[in-house]
Amino acid sequence: MKRRLTRRSLFGLIGAASGAAALAACGATPTPRVIEKVVTSVVEREVTKIVEGTPQVVKETVVVQEVVKETVVVEKEVTAAPAAKELEIFMWEPQGEPYLAVGQAIVQEFKADHPEVKVNLSQPGAGLGCNEANLAAAAAGTLPHFSQNCVMKDFIKYEAIYPVDEFPDWQELAATIGEGPIRCMTVDSRVWALPFSAVTFASAMNTDLAANADLDPDIPPATWDNFTLWAEQMTGDGTWGVELPITDTAWLTTSFYHFAFQGTSTYDFFTSDGSGFTIEEPNFKRALEIARTIYQNEWCPHEMPEGVNMLGDGKVGMHLQAGPWYVPIFNRDYPDLRWKPFPTPTPDEQTSETILVSGAGFQFYKQAVKDPKELEMAWELAKYHLRPTYQAMIVREVGELAALKDLELPDDLKGYAYWIQRVAKANKPLDPSPNFYRFRDVFVVYYNKIIRNLMPIDAAIQEMVEKGQAYL
Repeated sequence: MKRRLTRRSLFGLIGAASGAAALAACGATPTPRVIEKVVTSVVEREVTKIVEGTPQVVKETVVVQEVVKETVVVEKEVTAAPAAKELEIFMWEPQGEPYLAVGQAIVQEFKADHPEVKVNLSQPGAGLGCNEANLAAAAAGTLPHFSQNCVMKDFIKYEAIYPVDEFPDWQELAATIGEGPIRCMTVDSRVWALPFSAVTFASAMNTDLAANADLDPDIPPATWDNFTLWAEQMTGDGTWGVELPITDTAWLTTSFYHFAFQGTSTYDFFTSDGSGFTIEEPNFKRALEIARTIYQNEWCPHEMPEGVNMLGDGKVGMHLQAGPWYVPIFNRDYPDLRWKPFPTPTPDEQTSETILVSGAGFQFYKQAVKDPKELEMAWELAKYHLRPTYQAMIVREVGELAALKDLELPDDLKGYAYWIQRVAKANKPLDPSPNFYRFRDVFVVYYNKIIRNLMPIDAAIQEMVEKGQAYL
C-alpha cells in the first residue's frame, strides 16, 4: 500500500517531540538538589620572582576560580528557547546556463513570497554531467534538497530519493502536465522526479534544397524508406542530402541514436530488463544498413570542405540532430535559408505513432532533509518551474519544450504549440540505463567500421554483444 507524504506525516515527528516536552513540564514537584557552581574571586598572594638577578618575594593580584557545591530548591525551571534556525534550501542546476538563469528568476520570486527561507542555488560538478555530479555528491554526503538529474535508476536502487507521487498535491499537479514528460520520470509505475521540461526529437529540413529537388517541404519523409529516397534526391553538385554523424560520440547520441531507437523495444543498447541487447533487433540492424548506404553513396558529406558551414551555407538538405528549437536559431543566423522541423522518420507506417520524449525533472534527496519543513519548502520551490511564466521562459531561454500540456504561449513562441502538444502525448521515453553511457564508446568504434564497409553488420554486432556481456 502506498504511503503518502501528507502534511500530517511530514510534521508528525515534530508534533510528537513537542508534545513529549510539554508533558514533561507539567505537574512537577519541587525537590531539593545539589548543584555545582563556579565561584570567581580576586586574591593577593606572595610569589618569588627574579628581580635584576636577585630572588625577591613580591605580592601580586590574581583571579581564582573554584567549584563549590550548594543545595537549592527549584520551584520552576525556565529554559530559554533556542534561537530559531534559519531554514535554508539547497537547489542545484547542474546543467548550467541557461537553466541557471531560469532558476535565478524563480528563486527571486520565491524569496519574495517566502522571506523566511534562504535559497542556495548553485551549479555543481565542475564540468561533470548532471548524473555524475549528483552521484559524486551522494558519495560525499553533500547532496542538495533537490537537483535536476539525468539517470534515476541508481538513486531508486538505493532508495535515496522520494517518489514525488507521494506528495499531497501531486495528483492535482499531474493533471496539468503532459503524459510524455511524466512517463520520462516514471519507473516501475512510480513517479520519481517532478518534470518541468521535455524534448521530442525532430529532424530539420532545408526547404529551399528540397524544392530544388522537386520534393514537397510540406510533406516531409515519414518513413525510413522515404527518408533514404530524399537523401538521394537532395544530393547534387556540391550538396548533400543529409548530415550523418561519423566519429563524434555526442553527435551520435543526438542524431543516429534518435533515428535508430525509433524502431527498437527501448531507447537503449540493452533491453529494458537488462538481460539482452536491442542492437540485435531487426530495426536496429536496418538503421545501420541505412547509415552505411548513405555513407557509401556519398549522400552525406564525409568531410566538409574548409570554410564551408554545413548548415549555414545550405549544403545539406536534412539535419538529423535538430529538434524544433533549432529552427528559429537557424532562421535567425541564416535569414536567406528556410529551415523547417519535421518529426524524425520511423521505420514504417506501423510505427508512425512512435514519439520519443526526453524530460528534465527534479529529484528530492533524502540525504539532505534534516527537518520535514525543508522537504515541504523544497517541493514548493520546485513547483515554481511549472508556473506559466517560467514554462514560457524555459521554451525561450533553454530551448526545450514546456511540460505543461495546455500552456498559453506568447506570440513569439506560438510556433512551438504543435511540438508541445506532440511532446505531451509522447509514448516512448528516453530513460537509458547507466550502462548506455558506458557502452556507447564501444558502439562508436563498430559504427564507424560498419559505415565504411570495413566489417559486416552481423559480425560487428556479434563482437559488440560479446563485449557487452560485461555490462549485463
